Amino acid sequence: MAPTIPATNTRVLRVKNVAGLHAVNESYFSIEQTPKPEVHDGEILVRSLYIGLDPCPLDQAVKEPLRGFGVGEVVETKHTQFQVGDIVSGPSLTWDAYSLQKEPAKTLFIVPNARQLAEQNKVPLSAYLGILGMPGLTAWQSFQLYGDLKAGQTIFVSSAAGGVGQTAVQYAKLKGLKVIGSAGSDDKVEYLKKTLGIDHAINYKTQDVKAEIQRLVPEGLDLYFDVVGQESLDIALETTKRFGRIITIGTVSNMNHDGGSPQTPYVHKNLHLIYVKELRIHGLSAFNHFGVFPAFWTETQSQFAAGLLQATEVVEDGLVNVPKTFAKILDGSYRGKVVIKVADL
Repeated sequence: MAPTIPATNTRVLRVKNVAGLHAVNESYFSIEQTPKPEVHDGEILVRSLYIGLDPCPLDQAVKEPLRGFGVGEVVETKHTQFQVGDIVSGPSLTWDAYSLQKEPAKTLFIVPNARQLAEQNKVPLSAYLGILGMPGLTAWQSFQLYGDLKAGQTIFVSSAAGGVGQTAVQYAKLKGLKVIGSAGSDDKVEYLKKTLGIDHAINYKTQDVKAEIQRLVPEGLDLYFDVVGQESLDIALETTKRFGRIITIGTVSNMNHDGGSPQTPYVHKNLHLIYVKELRIHGLSAFNHFGVFPAFWTETQSQFAAGLLQATEVVEDGLVNVPKTFAKILDGSYRGKVVIKVADL
């Protein structure tokens, strides 16, 4: 039975424009109480259980409900595809205790078996925001479409301790590949080695990534999975073997720009290697592939439940803690996916 819905709703708003990610602090957010949303035909009301804290909502309008990936329970429905008690996830959940969804069929998926697996302590609901969520889907779909993974091949994963990177490492290991990755601290390097079982990890702040790859794989990489862009893509072009593959899914290096002065465009140094080596380069934005979530969960839920996939996450309690938690994300205080627990199932 769904819990009683209170007359007021707790909401997180952004109250200032953002000049750059690293300028964000607690004062950029406000916690407000609003009336309970009214549900009309074709709409549903979702009780938020977990929300993922990502930079994307900072691009949204000031004093408008912030939206992002979350996991919740349908508590009121006037839509034929959704029933009270359904566990749903998607990119349109607002940072509210109760999130009104006006077009739920376009932006939300019912997560199969989510309640049962959570109650059996096999798959926590928070996992659907990390390794079983957008980061996991990004790596999984990249490999499905462009990876051509074969046991014995060698892959390099940039930013391997990040949300997408650590899922790419785990999927590649499951397929029998030799995996090399980079991270920005000795602590993250040790995490990659001891927790994820990566074959080789490189601290890109203290080591020469290109030289290390060339030392470890003198014949060249079969696949380079790039999350960073810019210089990392240059290294990919130099260290990937002839007929090799490069998958690029983001440019983390651009996120460090704080605004204010224009950012100087990065000039790649060796694009000629694309045709010299006859490389295959593919880009992927998971925002264009939400439709594969059901197939993705069919495979990965059982892998997670069997202990073949691991989630590194930080769970903080309560919407009231969103401002300080978000600020700590940006100063590098956390490792792994950071989520806010809004309510118990």
